[in-house]
Amino acid sequence: MTIEAVIFDLGRVLVDVVISDEFRSALDWPPAPANDGGRRRRVFERLYQDFSTGRLTAEQFHRHLCRESGQKIEFGDFQRLWCSLVHTLPGAEELFDRVARRWPVGLLSDTDPLHWQHVLEHHPFVGRISRPTLSFRIGVMKPDPRAFRAAADNVGCPPPACLFIDDKPENVVGAEKLGMQGLVFQGTAELQQQLERLGLLSG
Repeated sequence: MTIEAVIFDLGRVLVDVVISDEFRSALDWPPAPANDGGRRRRVFERLYQDFSTGRLTAEQFHRHLCRESGQKIEFGDFQRLWCSLVHTLPGAEELFDRVARRWPVGLLSDTDPLHWQHVLEHHPFVGRISRPTLSFRIGVMKPDPRAFRAAADNVGCPPPACLFIDDKPENVVGAEKLGMQGLVFQGTAELQQQLERLGLLSG
């Protein structure tokens, strides 16, 4: 089926996500592999899933993380550290613009309200997506089929007419199971070449 809309992931596709040494130190972030058998990482992943699906508020997420890490961090300092993980991804905005000049664009992101607000303030091109699909609003994360259906609905196209771009292969597989076309993001330059081959870029 002909592609009629392009749906982007957010983290490590339109913006970069980098865990800094300051963040690791402040929250006693466990290395991988950790000497506790990965328990703290699993706890974090569970808490983050609850935060990213709206089951925990930012304040509750902060409180649980501090309890698990044994660290005492004021909420304002935690918010600054948490949002410092988001960085500009070179070339992403320009490539997004070339797609958005020709096609409806959507967003399907496993994210939380703190990161989302930070992205809107510091990477305003993302705010041009009129109906983003965000896990903390819809209550599910990729690769749940409900997430892909919601994203297709939000761009007004059936799933087979949507191209989905994500850095995680398992999410692309999930999109393809629903009938979407998919690309695994492996860098802005490669994505540009892939989109050019598909005839999806403006001049």
